[in-house]
Amino acid sequence: MSSAHRIAGAPRIPAAAVVRPRLLAMLDTDAALHVVRGPAGSGKTVLLAQWAQSADVRGAWVTIDRPRTTASALVRAIVRALSAVGLPAAVVSSMEAALDVRGAAWELLTDIVNQVGDLRIVIDDADQLDDETLTELLDFVRRTPAVRVAAAVRRSSPLTEPGAALAVDTTSVPPTALAFTAEETATLVARTDSAHDPALLAELTGGLAIAVRAMAVSGEPVTAESANVGPALAAIESYYSLRARALDEHSAQLRRFLLTTSVADVLTAELASDLSGDPRGAELLDLVEADGFGMWTGYDSSRVFTYTTLVRELLQRDLRRTFPGEVDGLLRRVARWSIEHERPFSALSIAVGINDLSLASDAVRHGWLQLLASHGAQTRELFAGTSLLALRRYPLITMLLAVYFNASGLHRARAVQLFGLAIISTRAQRGGASAPERALLRTMESASLRVIGRFSGADEAALDAFDILQHLSPADHDDLDRLEPALWAHVGTTFLYTGRPDEAITCFRAGIAVGDALQRPSALTCLALLAGTLALHGDIRAAQALCREADARVWPPRWKDGYAGSLFRLAEALIALEHGDTDTAEQRIRGLDPHRETIEHWPLIDHVDAMISLLRGQPDVALTRIDESIRTHRKRSATSPQTLQRLGTTRALLQLAGGDSDAATRTLAGAGKQSGGTIVGQARVTLGRGDRIGALRLTLLARQRTLSIRQTAETDVIRLAALLGEGRDAEVQDVGAATLAFLTDHDIAFPLTLIPPADLLAIQEFAARLGREELVPIVTRPGLRSVVPDQLPIPALSEREHVVLRELVRHGSVADIAAALSVSPNTVKSQLRSIYRKLGVTNRDDAITIATTRDLDPR
Repeated sequence: MSSAHRIAGAPRIPAAAVVRPRLLAMLDTDAALHVVRGPAGSGKTVLLAQWAQSADVRGAWVTIDRPRTTASALVRAIVRALSAVGLPAAVVSSMEAALDVRGAAWELLTDIVNQVGDLRIVIDDADQLDDETLTELLDFVRRTPAVRVAAAVRRSSPLTEPGAALAVDTTSVPPTALAFTAEETATLVARTDSAHDPALLAELTGGLAIAVRAMAVSGEPVTAESANVGPALAAIESYYSLRARALDEHSAQLRRFLLTTSVADVLTAELASDLSGDPRGAELLDLVEADGFGMWTGYDSSRVFTYTTLVRELLQRDLRRTFPGEVDGLLRRVARWSIEHERPFSALSIAVGINDLSLASDAVRHGWLQLLASHGAQTRELFAGTSLLALRRYPLITMLLAVYFNASGLHRARAVQLFGLAIISTRAQRGGASAPERALLRTMESASLRVIGRFSGADEAALDAFDILQHLSPADHDDLDRLEPALWAHVGTTFLYTGRPDEAITCFRAGIAVGDALQRPSALTCLALLAGTLALHGDIRAAQALCREADARVWPPRWKDGYAGSLFRLAEALIALEHGDTDTAEQRIRGLDPHRETIEHWPLIDHVDAMISLLRGQPDVALTRIDESIRTHRKRSATSPQTLQRLGTTRALLQLAGGDSDAATRTLAGAGKQSGGTIVGQARVTLGRGDRIGALRLTLLARQRTLSIRQTAETDVIRLAALLGEGRDAEVQDVGAATLAFLTDHDIAFPLTLIPPADLLAIQEFAARLGREELVPIVTRPGLRSVVPDQLPIPALSEREHVVLRELVRHGSVADIAAALSVSPNTVKSQLRSIYRKLGVTNRDDAITIATTRDLDPR
């Protein structure tokens, strides 16, 4: 059979295994799902291995070795197995990287099926998958005709429930069918040349495959008076020493080898030798496999040995009796090996099991991304009994748990508590820490403070981490290793939210450089953050160049629509909006919808979404959505004064575009401390109300603050519009040329849409007569139009005119107004002429309309 037509990862079948045609016939159907159910040691694995051996189709064998394994971990194992049957290495690497982002497992598996065609998947110990994953697996099989799944389970699960057979065409091999028959037992007895009565042996062992095998070769026939299961288990346990004595003169070493290696859930030859102290690791594991106590799976560098579950349990029991003082030390070796071989959850489980939280912290440090992506529920369960008092010395663990709880959408209060504990913990440990450790601790402190909305403290910690990272020695960089790009990403993200765009950009560029040097996909996260930051802050030309660079790279599937690529999507949306392409912008932003409730970038996503609606002429719709989003995040305690201030500027723009300049003014006035962005927003509203002098004053005030490129562009556009409106030709020439050159250099035109139509037209006419052709395209870009309506300036009425205007609304004639005010009709006529002139109208009805819409009616 060619490598392209076999089950990758299927274990080698022990030479002593009995072929059982009746069971193979049960699996030889066209059913989409085969479920083999039975206890440990009942022969499920051997049966499926024999069935897989006959398959002339591409497929993957995976063994689930941890309780509550998730869909991401399952698909990761399938991808690795398929690498042995022709799935290109680049595709495997890309798809594995995709699994570092939550939520893409089944879509990724669909991508695999689309590439390889008919696929057979064998899942050993499938009941170790969590129930949600098993349910999703059923649905995947139901909607994917090219896939057939065979699963071995030890317990009831969604795969064995009656509803499964209704949803998917299913063949089941029950525990009773797995039991060795007398005939099958006779075949095994004949191969061992033992004196056992096959019928009696089958009866006493209940047909349990491993017990039949162990007792058949033990040389100790049992009698009808023996208990059923007890002798079988005793035979299994005693078999090791019996068999060891027959192997060679090194029986004592072999027994120690068996016991010491049983602490590992998977073994390589090197790990087996390290644990046992015996250099013959591969040779002895081959002997153990030949005895039926375990199996090799995988190929070449991925080849590992696994003891069968029952055998391992019995060996571990014997280990604790024989070498009780060595157990924890052996487990620590396995944990260290697991960390080095990218099995962080295995290491974490061992560390928690022996109450070594320092070791657990190392596992978290080295396996951060994989633990986040694939082991959330398992890790929460693992630490369920660990007190906050114990966790306070381990900020990495605390931070990981906080992220899990925050992402769940249901445990924000618990997440905030853990973030707070992480902050306290990092501060307590900084004193005697090395430079890499201090960089890590300060970055974690900054990220924790940022997520709970304490931006001042986050900024202080980020500045410290930034300084440490910039002065690391080569050895320090090696110590941080693959974690370093994530540190740059977190520090830069804090700077993004605390108004330090230049420092943020420096961080993201450093993260890209380090990630590329380490050949880690984390470089793409920094690339996304950099593109988004540049676009948000208005350097559209630079953002476009980064997007082109990103498109030239191989991205894992769906990364761009997850947390890692969220700011990349924002960059693409903002670039599309620069050209009035709301459809493309919406397509980019909609992919982030599944994450909007829990992602920390929700204010940025909400802002860009609002700008899409704004260009579509729907400011009221956008305002409703953004207010609902704020309410939702307030319930999760996920807002802060800085966040609300940032969104306040967005809300004011929407209110202005909706024609309610008074509401916009109130929104900006209630923003608290006046940031540069708030002052720019006030200048925009003031210009929209026709107060050009006031707008000019505010632009001068704004330019005294630190502004982003986008805010600078908005300020300069407002200033130019006000100068043109005031006819200040002496200033217009230089200011106008500089403003248009700034917009052109950064390829940013969006600020032009945020001034009234008359002002936009005035700027376009100015550009046309300026005589510099290179500055004309930015103001005449196709689709460029104002989203802010023209509004008349608020008239300055006298106190008496306000009184007359109020009576004009109430009464229809000059005589009635005069009578109501106890003045002469001529006095009323004089006042009305002044009011009509100031309002720009000629009759009562128009005057009342203007007075109502401009809130001029006195109270």
